[in-house]
Amino acid sequence: MSKPNNHDKGIEIHARVLISRFGKKAQDDAKNHPKKLKKSVDLEGYDVWMSVAHHIKKIKKK
Repeated sequence: MSKPNNHDKGIEIHARVLISRFGKKAQDDAKNHPKKLKKSVDLEGYDVWMSVAHHIKKIKKK
């Protein structure tokens, strides 16, 4: 198992903050934000927010 890098740690921190702040709506909020970024052609931001949404799903399954 590889050691998480700073990017992965940042994704996890953002996911946990969103869960703490928005509870059950956190994943929906994290999925809606990248849609706006994709429309504005911010594909890097889109990828990051999709990673956050995926990580929220993983945390909620635990």
